[in-house]
Amino acid sequence: MAMTAGIALSMPRTQPSLPRLYFNEVRFELLKLSRNRSYLFSMIGFPAVFYLLFGVTNKNSMFQGHTIARYLLAGYACFGAMGSSLFGIGAGLALERGHGWLEMKRASPMPAAAYLLAKLCVSITFATGIATLLMALGTAMAGVQISMIEGLRLLVVIAAGVLPFASLGLIIGLLMPSNAAPGVINLIYLPMSFCGGLWMPIESLPHWLQLHLSSWVWTMGVGFTLLIGMNRLRMRQKERGDAKLRMAHEEIEQLAKTAERERIARDMHDVLGHSLSLIVLKSELAGRLLNSQPARAALEIAEIETTARQALAEVRGTISGYRSEGFASELTRAAQILETAGVRLKKPTNAPYLTLRHEATLSLVLREAITNIVRHAGASECSIEVSTARDSTQLVIADDGRGDIRQEGNGLRGMRERVRELGGSLSLESDHGTRLHIELPKFSRNAEVAEP
Repeated sequence: MAMTAGIALSMPRTQPSLPRLYFNEVRFELLKLSRNRSYLFSMIGFPAVFYLLFGVTNKNSMFQGHTIARYLLAGYACFGAMGSSLFGIGAGLALERGHGWLEMKRASPMPAAAYLLAKLCVSITFATGIATLLMALGTAMAGVQISMIEGLRLLVVIAAGVLPFASLGLIIGLLMPSNAAPGVINLIYLPMSFCGGLWMPIESLPHWLQLHLSSWVWTMGVGFTLLIGMNRLRMRQKERGDAKLRMAHEEIEQLAKTAERERIARDMHDVLGHSLSLIVLKSELAGRLLNSQPARAALEIAEIETTARQALAEVRGTISGYRSEGFASELTRAAQILETAGVRLKKPTNAPYLTLRHEATLSLVLREAITNIVRHAGASECSIEVSTARDSTQLVIADDGRGDIRQEGNGLRGMRERVRELGGSLSLESDHGTRLHIELPKFSRNAEVAEP
């Protein structure tokens, strides 16, 4: 048993032949529509019921040497052929395309021609079946005499007549959305049936209607063609608009991610740069004082620990969105780090009233500026001035260091971006020392005010 299973598994799978693929596709399409009760009732039931109502009941009436039952038998056979072609191919294709089944068919190894040929063969099968049913009803209930040659000729004409309507259904199925295809088909199907004389002889209509009927048929054909084309054009424009909208959303999302990454980089640079600079300075000072002044060195080491804890808290606060403890606290920190670096500081006694956004931005700008002075300026004096007016808030930071700044680094770019986000300006002078002038416009009256 195990050997048999192993042999079966090792045998190569044989590919089905091309005729078998086509045959299976036709069979499955026929089974699918045969199980669709609404399709069967509308495609087979309507021609049969209409023929019973108008053909069988008027079996004794004559028209141009033929009975009405014989005339309407051919008319409703054509009516059934039109319906099976337009609905079986047009509406079915649009529905399957809307549900994504057509994409799955394209991805399968089945030839594309098999899908279309199956729908065409099934439409011809239903059309000839309807004609055969009507001939049986006409012969049994209306006394219509049809020879075998005439019956075969009618079936051949009906089968051939499926082709142009199948082509029209293919166009509708490929162009129209699934929910609109049945309505468009009815707008074409029913008027053309009436104007083509399938329900009643054209000669029995009023004379004025007979004169204009052919022009109406052409007008409806051209009108429906234009309607389908305009609707497809509108759909294509909508699809292009949706695609552009999706691209714009993706671009905005990407820009937002980039801006957020830049903001985080600025925050980390501003928060950690200041604290790490202070830790480095105090570590160097403690190393120099370790032998000569151990008590002072121990104090500096304790301050290093405090600064490191504060840096950790600031990093956590930045992640949580709380980036500043206030401008007054930042002034105190600036005085502390400058004193450690041996730089004399002239600063305002009291911090002015500032809006929350002004205070957060100016605090981070001050922190970065003081870090740059300690790291790069080699200054001995520094001054900080803050002033508020009716229309603006100004911060001036100056030192007597080496100046001569020719290229902005990450710190200066970060400060400029922060100030620009609030609609402010930052100017830099570095001919004799360095002087930063930051000006922020006044916010609306209902802006929140921070405590000094």
